[in-house]
Amino acid sequence: MGQISSNFLPESDVSLLPEDLTPDKANWITAHAVAAKLSIVEVERLWKRFQQLGCNTHGELATSDFQKHEIASDIFAKNILTALKSPSGRVEFLTFLNCAKWAESSPYNDKITAIFYLLNAGETINRQLLMRLVKRVYPGEKKARYDHLADVLMEQLGCERDGNVTLEEFIEQVNLLPRETLDQLFTFLIVPNVINEEAHKTFSRLSNHPPTDVIPQDNQPDISSQTPTDGLLHQIAAKVCKDDWHLLANQLGFTASAINKFEKDDAKTPEGEVFAMLVAWRQKGGPSATCGVLEDKLHACNMNGAAMLLYP
Repeated sequence: MGQISSNFLPESDVSLLPEDLTPDKANWITAHAVAAKLSIVEVERLWKRFQQLGCNTHGELATSDFQKHEIASDIFAKNILTALKSPSGRVEFLTFLNCAKWAESSPYNDKITAIFYLLNAGETINRQLLMRLVKRVYPGEKKARYDHLADVLMEQLGCERDGNVTLEEFIEQVNLLPRETLDQLFTFLIVPNVINEEAHKTFSRLSNHPPTDVIPQDNQPDISSQTPTDGLLHQIAAKVCKDDWHLLANQLGFTASAINKFEKDDAKTPEGEVFAMLVAWRQKGGPSATCGVLEDKLHACNMNGAAMLLYP
């Protein structure tokens, strides 16, 4: 990835992928799902999006390929893809996956930081930059209109007309926006809740009324009765850590004091805290701590995307 994106995105470890992996191979989706620690459903959806951007037959997006896309004129989108380029000058699918995963699970302050770096290559924000932005957002306006908008934005960012806004000031001012506005701006779901809900309804309907031409096989494992593995719990934790995971903890039987202990003693990151809580639930529940039980609790908390991970 580029120097700018390294300030907020982890590097993609391509060594996790099999050698000579290409989109025409049967394991293209599954190999990327394992490497990115995403579900098959999520990788399939993101692969379609990557193809829509114009990736080549090697599963890479070159600058020349992206230029053919209709959003190539969007300077912000262009800056994002430029920031994700590898030393070869191409965006790899694994990097695209990791970017989407980061966008879904990262705290708001991390996303605000990313916007700051992408706006002006990490340099301070000034009125001149804001003038360029408002001209792109509101083309065809008079100069007086642009001057007014730039002045308003500088004022909202807590800065004088000729001043410069630092990263710390930018984060502070953006966080002054109403919580509802922040949620609208920064909530990103790889698989929207409405799709997850429909998929869950379909899955439940098929489970209750299996097709008559399908012969049940006794040797097929019932995932809902299985105990979730550490790997699966890690995926669940990464998914729900940015939500109100205390609600899930309550659903799983943990008290407020127990939740405080997870936050204080067991981990340094939100994802680690949730993982520690899930492991404790599994240990406490023993044989009754199954994927099916966890799925029900996740749906009860409206964490449908995380519930989908239980059935990749």
